Amino acid sequence: MHTITSRRDLIVYYCLWSIWQNEMNIKEKESSDSKLT
Repeated sequence: MHTITSRRDLIVYYCLWSIWQNEMNIKEKESSDSKLT
C-alpha cells in the first residue's frame, strides 16, 4: 500500500462520512418534527 494515496483516500472517505452523518442527522430531525406535529 502506498502511504500517500491511502492517506489521501482516508481524508476523502472521512469527508464523505461526515457529510453522510450530517444528512442522516437532518433526516432524523425532520422525521421527529413531523411526528410532533
